[in-house]
Amino acid sequence: MKKHQVLVVLLIVALALTLGAWQAKCQVASPTSILVGDSCEGWTDICSDFNSTKIALGSFIWFSAAVKVIGADPNEHTVVGFFCQTIDLDGMGKYTVPDGVIDLIPLCDFVKQYHTKNCFTIWIKDPDGVRRWHTYAPACECNNIFISGFTLYAFTSYPGCVKPICWAGQFQQTTLPDHTCPDVEVQWHWSAAVYKLFSSFPGDLQVKACDECVLGNSDCAGTPEAFKQYVIPGARGDGGCNFTGWPTCPACVFPSCDD
Repeated sequence: MKKHQVLVVLLIVALALTLGAWQAKCQVASPTSILVGDSCEGWTDICSDFNSTKIALGSFIWFSAAVKVIGADPNEHTVVGFFCQTIDLDGMGKYTVPDGVIDLIPLCDFVKQYHTKNCFTIWIKDPDGVRRWHTYAPACECNNIFISGFTLYAFTSYPGCVKPICWAGQFQQTTLPDHTCPDVEVQWHWSAAVYKLFSSFPGDLQVKACDECVLGNSDCAGTPEAFKQYVIPGARGDGGCNFTGWPTCPACVFPSCDD
């Protein structure tokens, strides 16, 4: 087995071992807003609102979160995960959001393994059967990278100007065995857009992984490429070419480190 393949296998094993411990923390901890310089436990939340457009019964609200990872070593594998996530719609429902993981891989290893320089997102099942988002990207301070998303079917209509809407969760990071855990900062935000037609299976969405322009596509990270023609005004979006909705103000957090 080649060296870069061994490194990837070791990374997957390390990630699987830490996922169980991270998920166990969801049962006992409570999220609080994190600002630069605060606790390094990695808990964070962003509360914002919807625009004035009413959301009709039978519509789909697509929530997406994207991050910038600052300080990752471009010559090391770094994994940043977003766990224990919830979205709370002002007393109208609190929903669990799938885990999300970003795997930052040194560029040479990335190209050798995946035969591309472009980041990508897949919907996968862990060895323990838990499904989650996993985004692979070259290890550089890139633009926004998709980390997690959630679809809410509107079983009832929603008025305009719903607030506050709070997305909360915990950022964690890990590295390969025998590597130090880098001192990284995560800047993240969330967005929400409404669709008149969507898929209930996340793997069908073809979510765009990064903001970078790829083959003439300059859509924002988190765009569900397979359904973007069905976007309509509502949530934080205006319809048209606004496929994710306008982003919230960003929050900064220092992920806790399991190494």
